[in-house]
This record gives sequence, structure tokens and C-alpha cells, in this order.
Amino acid sequence: MLSNASNVKSTAKQMAPPPVTEVVVDELGDGCAASFFEEKSEVLGLINRIATLTLQPGELTPEEKRILSEGRWSRLPLIFERYQEQPGLLDPHLEELVHAAAEPLRTAMDNVTGHIDGLDALFNLLYVLCKVRGYKTVVRFLTHEAKDLEPTLAQLRSTPATPQYWPTRYILLLWLSLIVMTPFDLATIDSSLDIRVQSSGQQLGLVDTLVMQGKQFLSSTGKEYEGAAILLTRLLTRRDTVETHLTPFLNWCIEEALRVHSEALPMNVFLLRGILYALCTLYKLGPRHLLLPTLSKIIPLSNTLAEGSIATTNSLIRKLIVKLTQRIGLCFLKPKLAKWRYQRGSRSLAANLGRGPAIVAQGGIGGDDMDDDDEIPEETEEIIQMMLNGLRDKDTIVRWSAAKGVGRISARLPQEFATEIVASVIALFDEDTLPPVAGSTTPNLAAVSDSTWHGACLAVAELARRGLLMPEWLEKVVPWISLALLFDMKRGSHSIGAHVRDAGNYVCWSFFRAYDPALLLPHISTLSKRLIVSATLDREVNVRRAASAAFQEGVGRLGGSGEFGAVPNGIDIVTIADYFSVGNRVSSVLEVAVSLANYGDYRTDIITHIAQVMTSHWDKAIRILASQALYKLTFIDLDFVLNSVLPDLIPRANSFDLVVRHGACLALGEICLAWSQIRNGSPRQDISDKELTPIWWTKDEEEKIVKPITNIIPTYPQTLLDTFGSDLTRISLCHLIACLSDANWPSQYRVEYGINQTVTYDPFLVSWWSLVHSTLENRDESVQIVAAKAMASLSNYCWPLTLPTQTNTQTLIDTARNSALLKDMVDTICAKTKFVKNPAPTTRIYDRFASTTAKAQQGGNQMVDRFPRRGYALAAGMVSKCVKVVHGTRILESLIALVTAVEGGGEDAEGRRNAVSAIVGVYVGLGVDGICEVIPRTLFTESMDALFIGMEDYSIDSRGDVGSWIREACFKAWPVLLPLFTSVNMAMVAQGKDPYLVPEISARAVKVLLRQSVEKIDRVRESAGVALSQVLNLKDVNLGILDSSRNLARIALQESESGELNWLNTADVYPRMVKLLAVDEFRDDLMVGLVVSVGGISESLVRYSTSSFVEFVNALPLKSQLSDTSLLSLQTMLKDFTALFSKPSYIKDRISVSLIEVTDVLIGCGAVARVVADSDEWISTVGNLFDVVKKEVFKCKDVKKVLAAIKVFIGLAALSGVAAKSIRQKALTQLVVYLTHTYPRVRRASSEGLYIALTTCGEEEQAEFEEKMELIEDVLLTTDWDQPATDLKEYRAKMAEYLNVKLPAVLTKA
Repeated sequence: MLSNASNVKSTAKQMAPPPVTEVVVDELGDGCAASFFEEKSEVLGLINRIATLTLQPGELTPEEKRILSEGRWSRLPLIFERYQEQPGLLDPHLEELVHAAAEPLRTAMDNVTGHIDGLDALFNLLYVLCKVRGYKTVVRFLTHEAKDLEPTLAQLRSTPATPQYWPTRYILLLWLSLIVMTPFDLATIDSSLDIRVQSSGQQLGLVDTLVMQGKQFLSSTGKEYEGAAILLTRLLTRRDTVETHLTPFLNWCIEEALRVHSEALPMNVFLLRGILYALCTLYKLGPRHLLLPTLSKIIPLSNTLAEGSIATTNSLIRKLIVKLTQRIGLCFLKPKLAKWRYQRGSRSLAANLGRGPAIVAQGGIGGDDMDDDDEIPEETEEIIQMMLNGLRDKDTIVRWSAAKGVGRISARLPQEFATEIVASVIALFDEDTLPPVAGSTTPNLAAVSDSTWHGACLAVAELARRGLLMPEWLEKVVPWISLALLFDMKRGSHSIGAHVRDAGNYVCWSFFRAYDPALLLPHISTLSKRLIVSATLDREVNVRRAASAAFQEGVGRLGGSGEFGAVPNGIDIVTIADYFSVGNRVSSVLEVAVSLANYGDYRTDIITHIAQVMTSHWDKAIRILASQALYKLTFIDLDFVLNSVLPDLIPRANSFDLVVRHGACLALGEICLAWSQIRNGSPRQDISDKELTPIWWTKDEEEKIVKPITNIIPTYPQTLLDTFGSDLTRISLCHLIACLSDANWPSQYRVEYGINQTVTYDPFLVSWWSLVHSTLENRDESVQIVAAKAMASLSNYCWPLTLPTQTNTQTLIDTARNSALLKDMVDTICAKTKFVKNPAPTTRIYDRFASTTAKAQQGGNQMVDRFPRRGYALAAGMVSKCVKVVHGTRILESLIALVTAVEGGGEDAEGRRNAVSAIVGVYVGLGVDGICEVIPRTLFTESMDALFIGMEDYSIDSRGDVGSWIREACFKAWPVLLPLFTSVNMAMVAQGKDPYLVPEISARAVKVLLRQSVEKIDRVRESAGVALSQVLNLKDVNLGILDSSRNLARIALQESESGELNWLNTADVYPRMVKLLAVDEFRDDLMVGLVVSVGGISESLVRYSTSSFVEFVNALPLKSQLSDTSLLSLQTMLKDFTALFSKPSYIKDRISVSLIEVTDVLIGCGAVARVVADSDEWISTVGNLFDVVKKEVFKCKDVKKVLAAIKVFIGLAALSGVAAKSIRQKALTQLVVYLTHTYPRVRRASSEGLYIALTTCGEEEQAEFEEKMELIEDVLLTTDWDQPATDLKEYRAKMAEYLNVKLPAVLTKA
């Protein structure tokens, strides 16, 4: 969004800390702000190099053209663009830079006729300087001697018209605009020899040629039209040309503009834009006495164009029309400064800071105008009306231009006329406003136009900062500006008004700069409060920063402390709510706004805005922030919140507007939680371990607040829970239940203590439970998460293990055990987390809020039942400790059954993931004592087995590897469970019992984590790696046989130059993890993970995993050393790798293709050849490798796997040496067999493989087939292997004969 308060933003940036001198900036980096032009010497060197190449005689070589191209597009633009935000740093060097580029250009243009390619690099440099610093600043340093006029014009005319040369044309036009300002008569400069063109049988002179060139470039699509407009303005307003050329040019402009207006062709828009821009520039820079006679021709043109179709659809054209009209109006009026305008007078910083008396300003500077008798042209009224209409335009650029026009024209009018303009501007605020709604005094802005309000704010700001808004108008203007600061109109699912609020901040900034503190004193309280609200609570960052800058301006101009300070607590607030602190929305609302609420002057406005505006905001994130802020603000002013905020929020909780009820319920929950904590002296959000006093509310509060809030859910309309938006409604209500439960909400019959007694509950508790259960069955996971948290808080509220009345813990447990409501809840959890094809209908105590979808799930449809399963699995681990103590075994059994399900629910990845997390939650909730008392050893063993099953889950559906979600949940479980059960073991041993956690479980977990830490999915690898690091650092956990290798693994994981290991970075992970292959205990599992990565498909993954693996393998010694047999050898490594093909099917099926591809890697890196060449005793290992690969692809229909195996056979067929002859023969036989494979791709690959194997093997091996090599090549290279396999049997037999291999016998059915 475009920010309208540009001055405010620049002020805010100026108030930021200045850059540190001599900072170090990375090359072309954006990190730090520069404090000087660091690349000056480099830039000058590049410019001189380009100039040298350009001016040398002869045609440029290709290398020289490349150098010029690099200087043009690569280095220089990047250097200067770094200073886009700090162009002032270039000013001390600008003259030298421009001179260095312009002098070679000037020399070349004087000596060479026609266009020179090398010059474009320097022209582009000058354009970049103009872009960064502004053309007005740069042009001043160009040469402007009269002798340069004709060469520059000649260069312009010879420049090709192609788009790539537009910067050259733009700079030449700007250069000409400077040169034509020479004080000499242009007729004396015209040589009449070099610049002559034939047109209509007449000779054109220098001036006519310049005009013709300017007209030509006005229709350009690039920036040339701006340069042409400036050139024409400077040229036609000269004394020697104005009488002869100005009127014809204006006539041409009018004719062409009207022609474009009538034709309305799209391409003509560029010509119209150029004409309007030229006229605007002409009436801005031209002498008034020369332009006055022409005004009568231009006013009708602007009126006609404003009503045309082009202006209706093109905002830039409308802006230029408004700008032209403004310039015409200024030309009508004498260029004088109104003497009646308000001036603040002398300003004293000491007075502002409270160190001296304030200086009173005067309303005017000399009474009324001495020239009031000057006649005001009648056209002025029409022009002003166009400006006022421009303030209503739908585009910001038009409104901004109109606002500046209103200010400029008003400054030249008598006070009486200017007052009418001010009144008209202020009247724009009142357009389409409706009477206030009942109970409010604020105008209803539902029907107003945001564009009109934005334009009016800009106009007021312009009038104020020019001293044209007299102090007596403040009483009428400030109320409207106060509304503009909070302007927000809902439009469907979003709102508009940020630009109005931004402009309102600009108005305040203008007020603070323009008026004396004494004049603003009646309004400073209103403006400062609204600015603080806008600076901390607005949704848009540009508005917050603009408001912060405006407030800082007010403190600086009006004073913010001491006896004469006008802004309450201004200095303190400026240090808190500065430009940077309000940049982050969350920090601004939850930290800055809460801090400022400690100041009484702003507290009420902040709390009121949050409660009334932000809780009903269209953006969900804003409503959540509002509720969190109200939680903190309740601790600051509880009485105001209880007496003023809650009574307004309660009826909004069941509003038919989704946004209103969602925000109200969230806010009610947070406020009630804070209210409870304040009365119990616990200003904390986590109160799970804090006993609350029995009564923390008064009788009056119970009647006015407690009972209405208690009745919200029992009386909630069912339609609001089933219709569109019900998900948000359920989220907010579950959040309300959670907060009220944590707040120990008043209940008359929450629990009746005692064994075998009737347990009675308040009716509202049944409705709470009903809502939570029905929400757990929602389809949206985010809704289920909130419902699960609500169940956790509500179960702790109903069945706690500690109470303020010091009731015996066993009594509470026995009461919970006899609770029908609790039994019903646990039955539901167990039933929903298990998959039952046809479950029996259940009668629940709570069924009021069951949605239509939930009722439809009673049929046992597998696809529908998955949603309740996920929700209840998520909630099962969050219930209170009392529930876990009483029914923990049942809950755990149902969760284990879900994790280990193979059919009938096993495909529900989300449900199984939630079940894994719930298992961890059950154990953590029980704690050491609870586990020892409740969990039997067999159930513990089953739960550990379930986690191991989950770590091997590679389920796949249309979404991809959904099993990775389950694996991640299992990874995160071990760093939590291992130390917990280590403590359980210590407790069990102290009781004389056997420990639960045996070292084999810990070792198995580490091995699986090690394997997963090098697998292919980045997210999974990171989760496993982080968990592995945490487990290895658990010193008290016994890892069994891995304990001796624990330190080796920890050292490998900690070796990082950059510090902590980044598991997402494959270049960082694999070079270190492969080192652990040398550890016998780690090798098997780690190799499985590496195999998957080496055989992966991601380019970076395969590159780093393969290179690391190959580097490790090549560094291994061939044999174990006699002195240290524990060192890993290549032969042992190859043997262990071959053993991977014998893994169980659930592992091998997943990695079989990768295993074959890694086999090819081992052959390709020479590892197999080293083993074969060393000794005959290891030939059997290589032979086994061939056998397992052949067995893997036997009768295989997976083309990818067969093609991978063919690569292996090619490598084996190319082995050298006598010892490898048998393996070569087997590999060649297999390749020949594949020549008649079912799939053509396999046949083609096999033929290519045979050719490669035979041509790349050793000389001795090639000698075997030397005599028949021509016949072999003829078969392999000329046969069409795409023809039917039956037709290729003949060629296969020939190849078998040529290669002397025996084909396997074909079995025939009896």
C-alpha cells in the first residue's frame, strides 16, 4: 500500500540513530548503512577504463565490447543503487563523478560523427546517477557551453530508436535542456551547415530542429518524454523564441491532445501523457507574463480532457490534468505569499523542553493583503472546483496532486476566498455521513467514501503546514481528524481505510509543526491519545510508524515534560513507542501498548480501542492479539475492565456476526483468567501448580458478571455451531472453556466428595463437556487442537488431584473413579481411538452440541470416523493427572492399539501421529510416581514396541510420505521418555523391583534415530538428528552396548566450524555422519539410511551423500591390520553391505532400488575392483554381490529397478583380472538375457550396456572377443531393439555365441 504521509515517514527515519562512521559493508551487501562513498576509487577507475576504450581509434574488439557491457550492466549500477536510501553520501563526489563521465562524452561527440556504441555505458552511468540522486542535482554538473549544443543534438539524432538506448536519449535531452539556457541568441549559434533537414520544401533551423526532436520524444514510452518536456520548456520560454515558437507549440499540443481525445486509441495515451507533462512543466517553469496570454486556450483543453474516456480509465492522465489545472490557476494569480497566513513565529527548543517560557505566536504577519483589490479571474472558481473534485478521485496520486494544488492556490488568494476553500475542504468530511447510532455521539461513517476522506485529510495537512488553516478552524477540524485516525470500513472479508489513517497522521504532523502549543492545548489530549492508539494498535506497519513519527513531532515541537510540556508524558512515551519498536505488530500490541497503558492519560483509550475495535476486527490474527492484550491489561486496571469492558463483551459472545462473537469469546476467556489470577495473587498464565483460594469474586460480581458468562454456552444457539463459520465459533468457545476452567470458575456443584456418594454437576458443566466432545470430532485439525486443550483444562477443573480445601488426594481419586461423567468421557476416548467397523450406538450424558456431522458418524464409516479418531487421540494425552491415574491403562491400551493398527484404521496417519504424542503425554502427565503405581510392565513394553513400529512407518498416500509424520512424533518422544523412565528405574530399584527401561530399548532407539538422521527427507532428518543429539547428551541414560561408542557419536555431531550442526544442510550432515560407519555398533543401521540418501532423487542430497560415502570408502584400507583388527577394512565394509540385501522384507522392499544403485556406486568408485585385484579369497564376496542383485530383479516388473541392476552388471562385466573371469561371464550372460526382455527400455539399455562393457574392459579381456568384435558391434548397433521380443531371440543367440556365454535353459510346461 502506498504511504501518503511521506513527510511523516521521512521524519521518522531522520529520528533513527545516525549511522556509525567507518562501518564495514560487505561487497554489494545490504546489511549495514554506509557512512561515506566507499567505492569512489573503484568507480572512477571503471569510468576511466570505459572512457579509454571508447575514445581509442578503430572499431571495438569483441573483448572490449564485453568489458563495456560488464561496466554498463554489472558493476556500476549495483554500486550506485546501494545508495538509493542515502543519496546524500554521493554529493561531495557528484561533481567529480559527473565530470569523469561527461568529459569523454563531450570529447567523443565533438570529434566523431554518428552514434558510438561505447558511449552508451557512460550514458547509462549518468542515468543511474539521476535515478539515485535526482536529475535536477546531476544536470547542474554537466557542461553547458554554447559550442556543445550542435554536437549534442547531432548525437541525439544519430542514436538508434531501439528500446535499449533509451537512457542515452534521456540523458542527451536533459543535457540539451541545460545547454539551451545559454544567454546567447540561438540564431548566433546555428551554424546553418551541419544541422539542416528538408521538410515541406523549407529549411529548418536549429530551434526548429530542437522543437521537432522534442515533439518526437513526447510520445515515447520510456522516460525520454520527461527530458523532452524539460527541453521544450527551457527552449520555448527564451526571449528569442517565445514570440515565434511558443504559440505554435501550444496550438500543436491542443490539436494533438484533442485528436487523441477523439480517437481514444490505446497507443495514443503515451502522446497525451507527454503533451500534458510538457504543458505542466511549461506552466511551472515558464515566466508568468509570457504565459498569461495563452491561458484562455489551455483551460478548455483541460476541461475537455477531464471528461474524456482516456482520463476515466487512466489515473496518470487524470493526475496530469489536475496538475495542469493547478499550474493554470497559479499562473492566473500573482506569485505572492499571503500576508494573512498564520505563522507560529520564533521557536525555542528550550521552551519546548520546559526550560523557559513559551513564545506566543501571532495569527498573521502583516494584516490583510495590500493587494486585496486585485481582481481574481473568474476562471479561478472553476479551477478550484476541479481541485476539490480531484480530492474525491479514486486514485491516490490524483488526490495528492489535488491537495497540493488546493494549498498552493489558497496561498495566493485573499483571506476571504481562502476561507471559503477551507470550508469546502472541511465540508468533504461531512459528505454522506449518517446520524449517530443509538447511544453514540459519533457520526456514522458507514456510507462515506474513503477516497474523499483521504483527499480531505491531505488537503487539510497541506493547508495547515502552509499556515492557511487559521487557528479558529481547529475546533471544527480536530474532531474529524480524530475520526480519520481510526477510520476503518469493513468491505466483505477485509476492510479499507489504512490510507485514511495514514493521511490523518500526516495532518497531526502538520498541526504540530504549524501551531503554537497554546493553540493546540485544547486538542492535544485528544490527538495524542488517538496517535498512541494508532501507533501501537493499528494493523498496518506504515500507519503505526507514521503515527509514532507524528507523536514524536508533537513532543519535539510542543514539549512533552516539565512545567510547559503540552504532551502528557511525551518524552517517556517517545522512548518506548519509537519508529522501530512499533515495527513488529505482535510486539507493538503486547509490549508497547501494554507499557503505555501504565500511563493513566492513555490507559482508558488503549483498553477501550482493543475491546471495542480490535476484538471485532475482520483479521483473525488481530482478534487473537486483542484477547492476549486484554489479558495483560486486566492486571493494570481490573476495575475498568470489570465495570466497562466485560458488560459490553458478554452480549456480543452470541452475536450473529461471526467476527464479533469470535473476538468476544476469546477476550472473555482471557479477561476471566487474568481476573482470577489477580484475586489470588498469581499474575501468571500457567496456574497448573498453583492452588487457588475458594472464592475470588464478590456477590455483586457474581450477579452481574459470573452468571451471565456461565450461561453463555448452555444457552448458545445451535445454529451458530453448525452454519458457515462454525469452526471459528467452536475455537473461541473452547478457548473460553479452557480459560474459565484454568480460572477455577465458580461452580455450586462441581464435585460432591466421598466414596459411593452421588456425584452431582452443575448443568453448565454438562454443556461444556458436550461442546468439547463435539468439537473434537471436527474435520479441521486446528479446531481439534483447541478442543483438546479445552479438554485438558476442563478435566483438571472437574477432577483435580489437589484442591484449596486440602481434600485428601485418595478421596479425589476415589470420587473421580465413581464419576459417571468421567467414565463416559474415557469410554468415548477409547471407542473413538479404536477402529470398529460397526460400532454400537452410544448414549452419552452430553449430546446437546453434537453437530450434524458428528451424528452422521454413528454409522461406522471408516472415512468419516477418522476425524473423531484424530481428535480424541490428540486429547487423550492431555487429560488431567487424576484421569490418567484412574483410567490411564485403558487410555494407553487404546492408543497403543491405534499406533500398531495394520488394517482398519492403520491408514489414518494423522490419527496414529496424534496417538504417539498422546502416549508421551500420558507418561509425562503421570510422572514417576504415577507410572510406578498405574502402569504395568507389560503395558510399558507394548508402548515401547508401538513407538518402534511408528519409527518404521513409511505409509504413502496421495499426499506423499504421510508416515513421516508418525516417525517424527516418535523421534520427539525419546528425548522425553528416556530420562523419565531412567528416573522411574531409580524409583523401582529403590522399592526393590525390577526396572522398566532396559538398556536394549535405549540402544535400539539410538540406532533407529541414527538411521533416520541420514535419510532423504530434510524435515525428518532434522527431527531425528535433533532427537539423537539430545539422547546422546543424556548422561544418566544407559545405552547398553552403545555406551562405549556414545562419545564417538557426540564428537562427530559436535565437529562443526559454524557451531551447531544444521541437520537441514546436507553439506554439513553427511561428511560427518559417514565417519560413524567405522563404529561396528552403528554401521548396520547407519548404512541403511545412507543407502536411501545415496539412491535418492534430490540433486544436493545425492551429491553430498554420495561424495561423502565414496570418500569414506576410498579411504578404507583393503584389509584389517594385524596390529589393530578393530579398524574397518574395505573387505569387511563390502561384506556388511552385501548383507543388507538379506534384511527383512519390510525394510528391503523400501530400499531395494537404492541398494542396487549404491552397488553401482561402489563399482564405479573402484572399491569392488580393489577387492578383486587383491586376493582370490574375496572373489566369493563379489560373486555374492552379483547373486543378490540378480535375485533382487528376478521376474521383476519394476523397470527402474531392472535398469539400476543393468548398470551393476555393466560394471561387473568390465572387471579386469583372471580372478574376476567367472563374475564377468555371469554379468555378460545376464546382459545377453535382457536383450529379449519384455520392456523395450530394458532391451535398449542392455544392448548399450554390453557395448560399453566390452569397449571399456581391460586389454586382456578385449582380446578374448577381438576376432568377433565387428560382428558383436554389428548386432548391438544395427539391431532395432524396439521390435517384438520374439523377433530378437535370433540376435540374442548370436550374441551368446560371440561372447561364449551359455544362456539359461527355458523351462517348458508339461
